[in-house]
Amino acid sequence: MTELDSDQRPSNGLRRALARWLDHPAPWFLPFCAGFAAMELLSPRFPNLAVPARFLAWFIGAMVVLLFARRAFTSSNANTAQPGHGPDAPDALGARLLASHNTTSSKTIEEQLRRLAFHDPLTLLANRALFRDRVEHALAVNKRSSRGVAMLFIDLDNFKAINDNFGHSQGDRVLSATAQRLIQCTRSGDTVARLGGDEFAILLENLGDKEPVVEIAGRIITALREPFPFLGGDRQIAASIGIAFAAPDDGVEELLRNADVAMYSAKSQGKDRFAIFVAEMPDVADKRRQVEAELAQALTGDQFQLHYQPIVELRSGYLLGVEALVRWRHPQRGLVEPDEFLGIAEGSGQMIALGRWVVRQACAEVKAWQARLPEGRQVRLAINVSVGQLRDSDLVADVTKALLESQLDPGCLVIEVTEGVLMHNTESMLAKLNALNKLGVRIAIDDFGTGYSSLAYLHRFPIDIVKIDRSFIERLGGVEDGAELTRAIITLGDTLGLEVIAEGVEFEHQQRELIELGCVAGQGYFYSKPGLLQDLEHSVHMKRRRTMADTLPQGARFTATGRFLIGSLKRSEPEPMATGSFGRYKSQ
Repeated sequence: MTELDSDQRPSNGLRRALARWLDHPAPWFLPFCAGFAAMELLSPRFPNLAVPARFLAWFIGAMVVLLFARRAFTSSNANTAQPGHGPDAPDALGARLLASHNTTSSKTIEEQLRRLAFHDPLTLLANRALFRDRVEHALAVNKRSSRGVAMLFIDLDNFKAINDNFGHSQGDRVLSATAQRLIQCTRSGDTVARLGGDEFAILLENLGDKEPVVEIAGRIITALREPFPFLGGDRQIAASIGIAFAAPDDGVEELLRNADVAMYSAKSQGKDRFAIFVAEMPDVADKRRQVEAELAQALTGDQFQLHYQPIVELRSGYLLGVEALVRWRHPQRGLVEPDEFLGIAEGSGQMIALGRWVVRQACAEVKAWQARLPEGRQVRLAINVSVGQLRDSDLVADVTKALLESQLDPGCLVIEVTEGVLMHNTESMLAKLNALNKLGVRIAIDDFGTGYSSLAYLHRFPIDIVKIDRSFIERLGGVEDGAELTRAIITLGDTLGLEVIAEGVEFEHQQRELIELGCVAGQGYFYSKPGLLQDLEHSVHMKRRRTMADTLPQGARFTATGRFLIGSLKRSEPEPMATGSFGRYKSQ
């Protein structure tokens, strides 16, 4: 015998009928009728019953009926109604949900509040509160068992440009995608948190040694270099990571501070890397903050000056051009080398203003020098620009303004960028470099061979010059494959029709070997240290240029590339020869 469905049970049917009946106004006459019936039943047995007692009986009868109706209605809807059965199923489902609301809603709300209290709503990672709690617990366990605890403090490099260029919605997508990449790079038991903004942290526990921590940091650096497709093109997000290993007596605040200090150390070293905290770093952090404050004063206090390093033709020794290098004349410390402040300026956002000053000042100084020395009127000027300048500033407008104000020939100006610059938002970089190229400005890749060295970049971007990094030049004459690596870069430049300059030439044997390998131009301490432009007027390279100019036949002149032209030559469109030499032009 099968059990009857709830709709088929008489009691249930009666209850539902009663419930429907109670929805109608007529049933509310029932208490009156019941009370009246009670009075009539009691009157014959109790003839002496007073009128108030009769009314009491009426009231009791009414309450009994109402109580029965209420219990029947509640029981029917809360316990027996089944969705999808009969015409009253929707009402029954609603009653069921209503009845369970009090038991389930409190749990749901509690869960939501707990999630909001301990998790980041955007990335769903642990938030600062939960992360601190986990760190505190891990440190307590570490004091008892010495299992090993480490923290990674992660700050996205130049994230502000994402929000500025693509909008905050895309910035949020980057943060969410970054969170997923961090999870993929870590172990299942590690705690990954978003502390706020573009700052993340990772807690690593149960460490046998430091090796896993270094491996995870390396994986994160590599993972964040991968482009984000939804941004379009090859836009990447690099990160600076600070690593701190917990000592037995470390607290939460101390461990966080140490990881933060290490992260800033990584940023000062050029970003897109990690650094491990050491005891000397707090002093470095204090010094960094002091330099940042002093840099702001230096920008408005005329404390910067430009030094210039000659670029010469290796065979003849005559001057081809100069590279402008910024120096800081500190009122107390004297002349400050760029390694001590450029990284800090870049990390603090002050590099854009400093770079704009360098472009304007260098163009003005070289133009005035050219006008004073006719034989040097077409000396090439090379200026380095940082990734922040090329990405965040309107570099094209800055260069255009500097050229107009100084009246410097655009063909004399070279903008140097590193290979790493081309890896950041390549579409935007390409547009800016093409705009500079249309002005007549040449583009050089600095420190070539140490970055990404992709042939695709050399073909895609309007590159005119490659500068061989000094690390390759140092290998000449002493390392078995030193010459082969340099030869490969020179051959690459020749094949692609690019000019090649060797950086960091310091010894005669390096110059000699570079000439044998087919390199045309170079710079380094072997020729001259950077100095003031007026000091360069008396250099041997300037004298050699002056001597050669005096011996040229009539009709010869300097080109915008720094070389000499003889006879009737076409100047408007340069066509480099296969030797990779500086700007040779074809005869008509």
